[in-house]
Amino acid sequence: MISEIQTITTLPYTFRSFPHIRKIQVDFNNLFIFGKLKEDFVKFKRIIQNSEPSLIIGIALSKTRSSYFEPTTINQFNQTKRVENHPNKSYKLNFPINSNNFKLSKTPTDSFCNWTMYKIADFIHSRKYNILQYFVHIKEKDIKYLKEMILKPSA
Repeated sequence: MISEIQTITTLPYTFRSFPHIRKIQVDFNNLFIFGKLKEDFVKFKRIIQNSEPSLIIGIALSKTRSSYFEPTTINQFNQTKRVENHPNKSYKLNFPINSNNFKLSKTPTDSFCNWTMYKIADFIHSRKYNILQYFVHIKEKDIKYLKEMILKPSA
């Protein structure tokens, strides 16, 4: 795990269940791995505060035919629960422009991926940080393109 006072530009994270952690760590040696969501979120917030990244990117496995970015995170978890008890229904996420191998999701998810990204987006919004936020569901074959993908201009 990365040091909480390390200066970084990109802060990537994934989940302990992600099967390709080692492949992601080739390009991102500062990869944060969520295991216990609530406990690790407290640690992740400290890293954001201490390192002030310019980009946070969440990485999860794509279970569809292609890799795709999420353009929105919603205040919903498991169809019926809210992530946070306030009226903000969603936050827009960023994504690279002209991402050839990657698509844009048409509908937001409401799984642990969304829970984590919503919590992060809500924290960034409440602190008025100027941080780009990406979330990608990725196929193993596309991992090699991820680092160059995040260097592209964003929407």
